[in-house]
Amino acid sequence: MRQFASPSVLAKALVAGAICALATVPRLMIWQERTDAVWFMAGLLGWCLFVLWGFVIAWEPVHGRAKTFSVQKMPKIWGILSCAGLAVAALLHFGLDPIYQKLFPKEFPADPQAWIAFTLFDLALTDLFLCFGPLAFFARLIPDQRWVIGLTVGFNLLVLGFKLGASPETPPLGIIIALTLYRLADALAAVYLYRWGGVWPVWYLTLLIDLRHLLQFIA
Repeated sequence: MRQFASPSVLAKALVAGAICALATVPRLMIWQERTDAVWFMAGLLGWCLFVLWGFVIAWEPVHGRAKTFSVQKMPKIWGILSCAGLAVAALLHFGLDPIYQKLFPKEFPADPQAWIAFTLFDLALTDLFLCFGPLAFFARLIPDQRWVIGLTVGFNLLVLGFKLGASPETPPLGIIIALTLYRLADALAAVYLYRWGGVWPVWYLTLLIDLRHLLQFIA
């Protein structure tokens, strides 16, 4: 905790958390059930983001293996990542999305403005919550990196389980298996991309995958 309480770590985490909290506001503003609690929720998320970024900034350089904000200049790798991201986006759009949208319609943007809000929310919170934060947290507790990766992936699957459990209807077994396999692959890809190039390739992949929602508006 001494590393976490360092003034430089706290200052960096505060700035990162504040920027990411502001990025979540557009989606909170279209949360129709709680339009009266936007700034309360933004403040609450800001605190959570501050803590998660504190984990990353304090513990990842010491206990983990990722250079969080490094920039990898390898055009071939970025080109492969671009093709893979667009391929996954197409697969989701034509495969899983039609069924997943029936289960969780509110997780799909209704117009281009909502798409911007949803994408900003994903970039600000989702990858930090599912990848960067857990990796740093588990790396601080466990020296064996295989366990760190396994627990991070397991956390992703646990979150998916809670989400499916909150569905008003039980998804078909085939869909549960497909979503589990996708979440497993997505979590592993995020971990290894993060360990390779920091946050940028992970955010880039998230952006490419989220681009699939624009197809319905173009159509």
